[in-house]
Amino acid sequence: MTALDSLICSRRSVRKYRKEIPPQELIEAMVACALQAPSPANRQPVRFFRIVRPEVRETLRSAMEAGCRSRLATAEERGASEILKNVLANYFRFLQFMFDAPVLFAVGTAPVRRSVAGKLYSSGILAGDSRTSSDDDLSVGLAVMEWMLKGVELGLGSCILTAPLFYLDSPEEILGISPVTLKCFLTLGFPDETPALLKKKDLSDIYREL
Repeated sequence: MTALDSLICSRRSVRKYRKEIPPQELIEAMVACALQAPSPANRQPVRFFRIVRPEVRETLRSAMEAGCRSRLATAEERGASEILKNVLANYFRFLQFMFDAPVLFAVGTAPVRRSVAGKLYSSGILAGDSRTSSDDDLSVGLAVMEWMLKGVELGLGSCILTAPLFYLDSPEEILGISPVTLKCFLTLGFPDETPALLKKKDLSDIYREL
């Protein structure tokens, strides 16, 4: 197993952290690695926002609480099953660790120059325009993966979270990051747990030759 193999295989989603805040130089080293990630047409749309001020975290938490109540009320009005309502409530409770993490990031994509796909769709040569959003999602995934792996190398743990977006109607306005489109949140810190390795699919389940 190479050093890179070991780094990749040792990565875990960490949700419990020690109290100390990682040094700024480590955090910046992770973001610098994210900068090296490829993106379609080298558009580099990904933006990292570190949420530092306590009042911003509290505003975000309050908005998520309101969103949870709103979703549960809608579920009740539409006669959703108790199982589905419990999922909504339990997911929200499960996400509270993000507000206790030493470092919290919001990650999104900026409306930089249009991709080749976007130009083809806007010109009418291609129908629809799903690829531009897909390109941005791909860019975020690649950047976050490089960010996470650098964190593992530095002895830091992290977790990527998209579920908070279930409870937020206008997260960009809440955080004041418009016109960026928010894609996920990231927690970061020195791990205070060693999560077990989750079972992964076999190579034969995801790979085949045509």
